[in-house]
Amino acid sequence: MKRFVEQKFAKGKSKSWKNRDYEDLSFVIHQETKILISVATLKRFFGKVKTADDYSPQKSTVDALSGYANYQEDKKSTVFSYKLGILVMLCLFAIASITWLLTNKNTSEKSELIDKCRLKLIKQEGRCPGTAFFEFSIPTTKENIFLNFGDGSKRYSVRKERKHAHFYEYPGNFNAYLQSGKSVVSDTIGIFIPTNDWQVFAHYFKPDLIDRYYPVPIHKNVSDGIFHASPKSIGSLGIDTSEIVVVRIDHFAKTEFSGDSFKYKARFKNSSYWPAVRCYSTNLVVEGTEGTIQFKFVAEGCSRFSFYELSEKLVNGDNSDLSAFVVDHNDWVDAEIINKDRNVIVKSNGKVMFSGSYTKSIGKLVGTSVLFHGSGSVDYIQLKSENNDCIFENDF
Repeated sequence: MKRFVEQKFAKGKSKSWKNRDYEDLSFVIHQETKILISVATLKRFFGKVKTADDYSPQKSTVDALSGYANYQEDKKSTVFSYKLGILVMLCLFAIASITWLLTNKNTSEKSELIDKCRLKLIKQEGRCPGTAFFEFSIPTTKENIFLNFGDGSKRYSVRKERKHAHFYEYPGNFNAYLQSGKSVVSDTIGIFIPTNDWQVFAHYFKPDLIDRYYPVPIHKNVSDGIFHASPKSIGSLGIDTSEIVVVRIDHFAKTEFSGDSFKYKARFKNSSYWPAVRCYSTNLVVEGTEGTIQFKFVAEGCSRFSFYELSEKLVNGDNSDLSAFVVDHNDWVDAEIINKDRNVIVKSNGKVMFSGSYTKSIGKLVGTSVLFHGSGSVDYIQLKSENNDCIFENDF
């Protein structure tokens, strides 16, 4: 109540009031309520003079002060706010309870799916391209369940117990699984698609245009020991070269060499004119059975689109400064990736441009790739073990 009287009286806090202020307050209260409160009583009420610990103002004093400050209305407002606060708290509690129940229900349903969903690889046929034959079973459920093939292709909607064959268009190490929402609800099945020696493919960059991969003949695109598939050559495959096109060079085969210690070298450039490309880039990839190491070199001004992957670490240029990976694609770039016990150094033309480490092993080496936005040139690619055993090599 004191606060309301102070606000109504409008002379600041009561602790700074003088004797004349108390006289004025007594006068205005008497005018409005017809109840006279002495200056001494007001001073006791506001703590201006000491009172006994059990001091309590008379009812007439309280009524007069309440009437003067319209405290009853504020009190009602306070009660209303209190009740509103209680109501809001009850609503929040109800929402939290419902959310908890739904979450636990969903968790329970997901757990049931995980217990009952089964995925099995029956067989695999062919080198790149390859086909994998899956068998799966799911329980009766309202949840939408999909078969994710791990290669970026459209997921397959699973309706009942059945079999399904999937065509893998490009090489690599893929993980297939059943999923509901973002949850994996089955065992993960590893699919390895090897190549016949070195292979080159071209495909569109836009996701909605990636409906097939076009094989590029290597021998028809090598001149003076340099591989380069020109836009004319790629266009002859049936690709619309007015779109952004990716050209990739791959060699995938299972090995017994550790991916956590190796030496990689490649010499490349990417200076060919491509109408739809502004940010020319070259992505160097070393893949293992359990993970990947890759670095994307970009043209000047394009570090926003750079990224690197070290097993469990994935760093993108949209939230990190990766300008170290900017190179002049008009000139030859001699790139090196040196991995020594999961400590990685990257060099460009003899200069260290990156160093970092990772924790999770990438397993045994199974392949390497070079990917161009546009159509670059490659002089050589070389991947060796830490003991200089040649694993994958091509000196075009």
